[in-house]
Amino acid sequence: MRSGGTGQEGVGDDAAEFEGRNQRLEYHRVFGGQLLGQFIQIASATCPDKAIKSQHAVFAREGRVDEPIRYRATRHHEGRTFATVTITARQSRGVVATSSICMHAAEDDMPNALNLGELCRLLAAGINVVTTCGAFHHPLGQHLASSVGTHYCLGSALARLEGRIALEEILKRFPDWEIDYANAALSPTSTVRGWDAMPAFIS
Repeated sequence: MRSGGTGQEGVGDDAAEFEGRNQRLEYHRVFGGQLLGQFIQIASATCPDKAIKSQHAVFAREGRVDEPIRYRATRHHEGRTFATVTITARQSRGVVATSSICMHAAEDDMPNALNLGELCRLLAAGINVVTTCGAFHHPLGQHLASSVGTHYCLGSALARLEGRIALEEILKRFPDWEIDYANAALSPTSTVRGWDAMPAFIS
């Protein structure tokens, strides 16, 4: 495939390689906007049925306009409505830039979609709660601690792994412990649900 200066070569089901042409500018460096545009074009070619939702890019070193840039796109996840792609741009000297891109397909059948003119309330501490028609309820059989659907937390798996390792190691090191409930205190803010202090006796 060739489109707008980007050629594709398949390297597997979840990864693909591209080569991009460079703009010829007076200062002999690759324009950052060119890289961003090619990142977006490659992501769109990788998941053609989805649109760009967000992009984060890191520029590691300046690119040279006299050398083509090789891109490697890795599709980490692709579901019915959501996908994540990371793209690495390289030249002979090493990595020029990287980009993490989230992609989304329109969901016309969303049951709780807002209509034009309807009121909406922001709940900063609304995790595990779904609102419909002004009523608050918890959907049975569905855990929302890391959100759900298009807003699902990409770091949820890492958070669960970190929490499990931390708790296992703490309990292994201190098998006998007891919470000091007399001095435990809940967080006083409306945006954080949790403990501000939870001291414990360990032995």
